[in-house]
Amino acid sequence: MTKPDNLNSVWMDKMECILANAIADCMYDNSMTLECLDRAYERTKEMYRKNAVMPKLKN
Repeated sequence: MTKPDNLNSVWMDKMECILANAIADCMYDNSMTLECLDRAYERTKEMYRKNAVMPKLKN
């Protein structure tokens, strides 16, 4: 029997990998730097604090 904590850990690892790959692909495709990543992270974190459910952003 699998413990719920282990399932959550596996799920979190999977989601982390999906996000990391998407970020890396975007950064590579757009020749972005780590400074850009840091700034985008801060902006995203602030948006998430204001609204716990992230809306789909319009381009």
